[in-house]
Amino acid sequence: REAFNALLKTLEEPPPHVIFVLATTEINKLPETILSRCQVLEFKRLPPGVIIESLKEISKKENISISDGALKIIANKANGSMRDAISIFEQVSTYTVDKKSIDVDDVIEVSGEVGKEWIERFVDIVLSGRVKALLQELDALFESGKDPEAFLTGTILYVENRIKSMLGEDSSPLTDVRSLVDLGRKLMEIDREMKLLEDKRSTMTLSLLSYIYTIRPEKEIVKEKVEKATEENVPDKWEEFVKYNLEKGKIDIGVLLAQANVKFEKEDKVKIEFEAGADFLYDMFIREEMGIKQMYKDFAGADVTFIPMLSSKKFLNEEDKMAKLVRKAQLLLGGNVKIVRK
Repeated sequence: REAFNALLKTLEEPPPHVIFVLATTEINKLPETILSRCQVLEFKRLPPGVIIESLKEISKKENISISDGALKIIANKANGSMRDAISIFEQVSTYTVDKKSIDVDDVIEVSGEVGKEWIERFVDIVLSGRVKALLQELDALFESGKDPEAFLTGTILYVENRIKSMLGEDSSPLTDVRSLVDLGRKLMEIDREMKLLEDKRSTMTLSLLSYIYTIRPEKEIVKEKVEKATEENVPDKWEEFVKYNLEKGKIDIGVLLAQANVKFEKEDKVKIEFEAGADFLYDMFIREEMGIKQMYKDFAGADVTFIPMLSSKKFLNEEDKMAKLVRKAQLLLGGNVKIVRK
């Protein structure tokens, strides 16, 4: 503050031959007394494509071979700043001076970035509420020497891109989008806290655990002992999954799944068969397949591949079908079910 006050007098009565050019990336930190005496020009961040093309020109003049994937990572990490992009490029080129070409792995190692596969796995673990797996991922992150703040920045960018991709798909359930939005906001909150607190590991760990236990009541957290699906427990999980959808208000999905014959061919292969004439149910499942797959993974902690089929036969006559639906409704919803015929 004292430094700004000292500068203020000079700005008010500048020498006739002097023009002050002040540059900052945090204009919010400048006092109003300084800003009111300046003409403010806001420069837009450079898009990644412009940064990549500029780096290509530099690499060509310096006779440095670098892959497009490596340039993309540098451009994204620079966050619109050509200066930062050149600085990262110089660091990487110095580190790889003995190599013929710079690739993605070189940039990741030098810049402290984490690969996309790691970030994808991390996000899926958090969204599915797997506490033990989350703790293992955080241990691996901090023991690897990677910059946790850079990891958070990369994860936030990944979540944002995933949301944009899902919003562009008509079949993406809004509940999945909302979960990602909530996670993105939490990650930004953690990022702000980590800049203020010295113990970054504890800050990140406790904040993420708090998030998981906030969005998922204790009874819904996937327990480690049943996290990995097997041939014996997957069918039971499917019944629970149908009930889970109904209890959560996803009536259309719950009813759709309840009317299919489900057979587990292998641990990760699930045959979903609809009876002859139920074309609309089959078509609905095809439309919702990716969303149902992700919901099942979040619920049961298992990746499965669906094999949707339309049978050439009717499963049951009308009376048997009605009896089966009543039994399933009683099992899933509890209480008495009354059939009203018109």
